[in-house]
Amino acid sequence: MRKVITRGVLTLFAVLFLASRASAAPIAIGWVQWGQLDDDLGFFSIVSQNGLPGNWLGDAAFPVVSNLTVSDFQLDVTGPGGGIDVTLNLLGGMNYDSDAFFSPFPTGATLTGHVNQLTAMLDVNGDPNGPTGGADGPLTLWNILNGGNITDINGNIVTLGGQSLRDGERQILYIEAEPAITAVPEPASMFLLGSGVVGLIARRRKAARKA
Repeated sequence: MRKVITRGVLTLFAVLFLASRASAAPIAIGWVQWGQLDDDLGFFSIVSQNGLPGNWLGDAAFPVVSNLTVSDFQLDVTGPGGGIDVTLNLLGGMNYDSDAFFSPFPTGATLTGHVNQLTAMLDVNGDPNGPTGGADGPLTLWNILNGGNITDINGNIVTLGGQSLRDGERQILYIEAEPAITAVPEPASMFLLGSGVVGLIARRRKAARKA
């Protein structure tokens, strides 16, 4: 019987422990895109799809309702002549357009940067009626992880191209986040649970001695 109780206790604690662990996930916040103007000119756009009132889509693919701002954007472009210096101009929120620049046949680009916030409010169900939760579920607060670094879906530095950049080529931008509110038992609840388990074991031992 004691073994059964012990196994039950261990199983219960394991379930509680797993329930308390939040799962990190890549959260899409926008994209970077290459635009070819003619044979020798092109530009990059960095487009936000988070925040109110204008950028949030009400789409589960881009669930961030709160406004995220980005700092330390750096775009490195490679081409036949080596690295190309690209200037990014802030348009508002997280929307950037680079100046048009001379770039015959660029081969690739990498983008780095990070969001300045520690948390983000998400509507993971993409409520079509707006960011109020409603029938599609409430908004949830998520913690932004990994220093808020912007990555691809696999957590790597964002890259475009490789052999060549094509007009309209796009890469989705992600941050890593996890739910801020988790099913963590309160210390008082854990104490009561532990006390009850100890009491059951002691009572069982006492009954065994009398027998």
